[in-house]
Amino acid sequence: MKKDQLKLKGTIGIIVGMCLMLAPVELIFGAEVGNLLDFFGYTLITAGLYLLHRETGGFTLSIMTAMVCTTASFIMLWSELDHLIALLPKAAFCILLYLMCTNYAKYANEASDHHMSHHFITHMWIDIIATSIELTSHAMGIHGIPSYIFLLIDLYCEAMLMLHMWRFYKKYNGFQLDKPVYAE
Repeated sequence: MKKDQLKLKGTIGIIVGMCLMLAPVELIFGAEVGNLLDFFGYTLITAGLYLLHRETGGFTLSIMTAMVCTTASFIMLWSELDHLIALLPKAAFCILLYLMCTNYAKYANEASDHHMSHHFITHMWIDIIATSIELTSHAMGIHGIPSYIFLLIDLYCEAMLMLHMWRFYKKYNGFQLDKPVYAE
């Protein structure tokens, strides 16, 4: 069943969740606080995606991937795992970015805003590449200034994606989609 109106209220939960999940608080307050914020962030992202799915449709695989991220970050709260396994939620987040942004792009196309759809896809790929570089540097044990540079690039890319999601929300929340006209 195709919806005739975009209802995007879950976008706000996703943006807030991404801010919590991406906040580099472990640099100041330690890994425990960082893991807790990651869990709350992934939980908000999952709830936001569920709202989007319920109101507008789509986002099923995004929800399942967000639940993997949430579960993995919950496990991180209660166990001391190898630092490579600790990268699992962030690696799953790359898949989540792909699934979520392609759904947003699909709805931008349905709203006939192909420019915005293009931005979602472009920002998605840039963000996935930046996140992958950050994950690789962490997995290889690159610490110090290079890892902070990779982290800053990743945070910048994520901020741009969240800004784009906010603009899409502000412009298209409640937008009436054109109904297909059938020739008789």
